[in-house]
Amino acid sequence: TLTVGSIAAGYKILKVFFQGTVATGTPVVNLELNDDATAANYDSQQLSGVGATAGAAGQVDNRAVLGEIGTASTDGEITIYQFSTTAAKRYHATNGDGTGYFSIINGRWLNTANEITKIELITATSNFVDGSIMWVYGLTGS
Repeated sequence: TLTVGSIAAGYKILKVFFQGTVATGTPVVNLELNDDATAANYDSQQLSGVGATAGAAGQVDNRAVLGEIGTASTDGEITIYQFSTTAAKRYHATNGDGTGYFSIINGRWLNTANEITKIELITATSNFVDGSIMWVYGLTGS
């Protein structure tokens, strides 16, 4: 798990960048906000591709699935809008692994009671290997 907590209020947008590799097992990465693993609190639509094969899916789940990251080092970017409001938080994510895999995801975190104070990237069946990292930047503006 990659975790950033104690995120201060006052930003308009959060930008999350990650680079990681999964040790073994199913190489799927999930996004969890504020330790919220409530069923149906995340909904998303995903476009993905590997080589010449493309796919699309919609999902409502207890975590946002960001896609496969594989055993090759994967780079990803997540933009979270309205993170400090009590409205549904929209996010947009992209990732790819240099072996031909990519995904583009748009979704919402449906918890409207809290602003985001913690971001976690969680693997489905294994751990991130040493050297995997996540950066979070807060953007202000009018």
